[in-house]
Amino acid sequence: MKRIIIYTSFLSIFISNTFAQDLKLDESVSIKTEEPRQKKDIRISILNRLERYVKTEVMFRKPKNNVFLFSVALAIDSIGHVENAFFSGNIVNNQSEFITVNDRLLADFKNMTMDDRAFTNKVLILPILYKRPEDDKVSNLTAFLNDFLLIWPSLSDDKKRQTILLEPFIINFLDPIRSGA
Repeated sequence: MKRIIIYTSFLSIFISNTFAQDLKLDESVSIKTEEPRQKKDIRISILNRLERYVKTEVMFRKPKNNVFLFSVALAIDSIGHVENAFFSGNIVNNQSEFITVNDRLLADFKNMTMDDRAFTNKVLILPILYKRPEDDKVSNLTAFLNDFLLIWPSLSDDKKRQTILLEPFIINFLDPIRSGA
């Protein structure tokens, strides 16, 4: 008897689902679908501005398996413009060796406009690691660990803003002679 009740229940559920799928929707109801817009990756915009000031030829002259780690922070105002740019301590101290931090670089960053309103009134921090494509070890471990300790940029304390740590970026630098640079 239990089996008959179970089979009858299962059959009635199956039939009701079959009829539910045959229901016609009211054709007067309009359904709009929009393609999700992929926001531009802000990290690429930062790196594009930074690449003119990075000295890959100096990096390439260093021994194999040397990696270079630093961060860039951008303070975004209420309308989406970059108010200020900050760099990690290792760049501030060694700015002439790997990166040229000057007024032109700061002006390039300040010309950026954020199209994502989620970044307004915030500070964005982007950690960047430069390495050769074939390197699979870190031979300058002491320098790397020192850079890691200095990765957080010194932000001015005049305004308290929420800080967003962007996903780190690993850049493979190539021999400037072979790459045509």
